[in-house]
Amino acid sequence: NSPDSCALAGSEEVLRDIASTSEQEGIFARLVFGEVAYHSHQMEPLQNGLLAALDGLASSVPHVPLYSTVTGEPVQEALHNASYWWGNVRQPVVFDAAIEALLAVGHRTFMEIGPHPVLAGAIRECAAAQGAQAEVVPSLTRRAPERTALLQTLAALYVHGTEPDWAAFYPDGRHVSLPTYPWQRERYWGEAPLTQRERVAPLVHPFLGVAQASPLPSWQATIPNQAFAAVLDHR
Repeated sequence: NSPDSCALAGSEEVLRDIASTSEQEGIFARLVFGEVAYHSHQMEPLQNGLLAALDGLASSVPHVPLYSTVTGEPVQEALHNASYWWGNVRQPVVFDAAIEALLAVGHRTFMEIGPHPVLAGAIRECAAAQGAQAEVVPSLTRRAPERTALLQTLAALYVHGTEPDWAAFYPDGRHVSLPTYPWQRERYWGEAPLTQRERVAPLVHPFLGVAQASPLPSWQATIPNQAFAAVLDHR
């Protein structure tokens, strides 16, 4: 995944032994559980079925620049055939090579599309190895509201210099230039008359309190026991 990290796939028993040995040697290791060990020998039984299912698959040259984690290089030809996808299932992922190729042509802002970011650290490590700094944002974050996460990502991308298609978010909106002079930042507190009366209205009487806006004469007051000991007899 990066010059400083890699993922291993295989049987759980072997992976636990590798993790234990790594920790004893002071190397960070963490087990990532999954139902299937992709990119390992455990995929071999699927080869014939997958190749048969994808036989005749037609691909074309991508219109949007695409870097493959199967080859680690930019895709310049129509190579996404059945053999390519079998390699994607069986062969190691060369994520670091693909990211390094992107960094080499000047890309510095990345968005990881998925339910939770797991490769952001690897992208930053690839950038650091080249003496660069990469900005990585997630599309979604675990346990965060999806719309909130997406809008936060949009804001982060905008801050990092990406220009969103604002018309897609505000079809009827228009840009208005802000004044160039310094703003006079003053607060003007708006308050409804009823709320203001309840907050600052004078007391009619210590026992009556504040007159209420109601058809019948009524008042509201909070009477502390310490100040009016006499009311204790009327509980």
